[in-house]
Amino acid sequence: MLVIENPELLLALKSLYEFESPRVSGSHGGVPGFKPWSIEEVVQNTEIEETVLEQLVELLKEKKQIMCIPAYADYPKRFLTRTAEMVRTLGTMHEYVKRQTDEELDEEQHLQIIEATKWVPALLERPDREVSIDELLINLREDLDDLRIRTVRTLSVSQLLSLVELALTAIARETLSSHTIDSFRLTKFQDRAIRKALMASFSPGASEEAMIVCAGTGSGKTIAFTVPVLVDSVLDTLENNPFSGARWSQLMIYPRNDLAFDQFSTLRAYCGQLNLLLRDSSDFSNIQLTIALDADGHILSLIHI
Repeated sequence: MLVIENPELLLALKSLYEFESPRVSGSHGGVPGFKPWSIEEVVQNTEIEETVLEQLVELLKEKKQIMCIPAYADYPKRFLTRTAEMVRTLGTMHEYVKRQTDEELDEEQHLQIIEATKWVPALLERPDREVSIDELLINLREDLDDLRIRTVRTLSVSQLLSLVELALTAIARETLSSHTIDSFRLTKFQDRAIRKALMASFSPGASEEAMIVCAGTGSGKTIAFTVPVLVDSVLDTLENNPFSGARWSQLMIYPRNDLAFDQFSTLRAYCGQLNLLLRDSSDFSNIQLTIALDADGHILSLIHI
């Protein structure tokens, strides 16, 4: 998924997609034409300013989301976004096996699967990120005070909050490649989900009721459930002697292999950042988390980060 934080570039991308849509989709009888565009052509037919379009093209190049066709003969340098080419390619799909379509003729052909395609670009709205790490920790301390919780698995409240802060900082480090940690923000649903899951784990006689986190694609569900997973992993390791060898603590199940691989990559990065912070901490320096992937029927790797 392509994520663009700059509002001006995001709106320009939507306009560009709207410009490309009729060129690669629609009723085309299974044979949509290949119609790349030039900078001048887009500027003349949309409201995108040339400087903004050039910035957008450079960003799409960086993200490997655009096809570039060098200038030749009388044609200028032209482009086609990856999404547009995907839509165009889907419209050209034919059956793999040849079939005889007319009993009176011996000719066989690959039958078309798609007669027409429709591409409607739309912006994906996401909830505002407005809760800082400090604000979440303040809210969590209030939750603990409300239940008069003073210790959790031998850890004081201060140590526990320090551990939660380390988990959030690890995620912030991995998420914000070019920003300071202070700029990291959570959505309100992430704040609520993280605190509710942690409190369910911290509370004596905790409820075993399941919790479901519902939000749109790209809204941050992974972070919402990852923070409690990381914190509980450290607590379980402390409780069961970190020098006694590997031990399974958390199990995450996904409906598809591709999703499992994608989440494994993300969680491995989070664990890597957290392990660096744990190593340098005073209370958790002897803890290092590991993560394993079992997808497609067998354990592929056990990663020591």
